[in-house]
Amino acid sequence: MIRLLVTRVIPKTLLERFSLDYFQVTEYDFVSIAHCEPNETLQHHKVLVSSQNAVGSFDLSRNDVWCVGSKTREALEKTGVVVLKSFPSASEMAREAVKSGEPATYLCGSIRMPVVEDVYRSNQVELQVLVVYQTTTTPREFDTNWDAVLFFSPSGVQSFHERNDQTPLAICIGETTADCAQTYGHPIVLSRYKTKEAVVQTAVDYFTL
Repeated sequence: MIRLLVTRVIPKTLLERFSLDYFQVTEYDFVSIAHCEPNETLQHHKVLVSSQNAVGSFDLSRNDVWCVGSKTREALEKTGVVVLKSFPSASEMAREAVKSGEPATYLCGSIRMPVVEDVYRSNQVELQVLVVYQTTTTPREFDTNWDAVLFFSPSGVQSFHERNDQTPLAICIGETTADCAQTYGHPIVLSRYKTKEAVVQTAVDYFTL
């Protein structure tokens, strides 16, 4: 039996799409998300969004919006936002967005890897950072020897390691999450797409194909 730890609770209807007869799947939410009121208003026309959790914080219908991932794009478009460009990772988004030299506003959570900030700082381009949701780690210790852990955010990686030292295979939703997992010593498999479904599919394929 292949033991998988999923660090975000997955809808049952999604898991039922996969053949998991040879898997023991344990799910636990290692982070909790709560929306919060930002202490500033939008200062710039260009807006960067790296997570679905930031969607709905502002009316962005008149802004130039760039985002990370197809699911974030879908969520933005459902609110009437026209997304100019979407990217597979926050670092790629930042590197492309900064080329114009225009200042931008970054909508993000309280816990994150500073990849966007670092790109703008190194290029000396103004970036307004607005925290629009609070991320709280909810760590839990496990004694199980996992064959793989499925990670969906850097904060999930950090929360796991608050109480667990083991470093099994990490199947990660994106490059930023993978970079974080690698700092703890995990071997990495990167999901082809930035969705929960794709992460689960990657795990199934890895152990069965």
